[in-house]
Amino acid sequence: MIGLVVWSQTQPKLPVASQADLQVNLQPGSAHAVASQLNTYQRRVLKLSQGMVTSANATDDQNRIIYTIRTTNVSTELINFGLKHEQAQVQKLTDKVLGAMRAGGATQPGLEIRILNRSGDALKILKIE
Repeated sequence: MIGLVVWSQTQPKLPVASQADLQVNLQPGSAHAVASQLNTYQRRVLKLSQGMVTSANATDDQNRIIYTIRTTNVSTELINFGLKHEQAQVQKLTDKVLGAMRAGGATQPGLEIRILNRSGDALKILKIE
């Protein structure tokens, strides 16, 4: 999610964001309501990615949110590096999403993050429950 586009400040070619940029506030709700809330952050995700992300969209499937990020010119290696380096941020955001769904009544909430290339091929899929 937003944490996926935040990278190391020691890597000048990668997008950089401050902790303040990452504040995401989600109210308790159904998967549909939480997905809608995530979509309000779309502009911020695109801005923070500095052109590496072309779209970011959350949809819901019962008790699961599917967050699809489309990117151009990003390798699987770079995605893996970013996920490893920003693991704590990704975990915080995942906890917020699942927590909002649990507080909204979901007993087994799930989150699937799909990172796709411009052709729609999956570069990385994360499934969190």
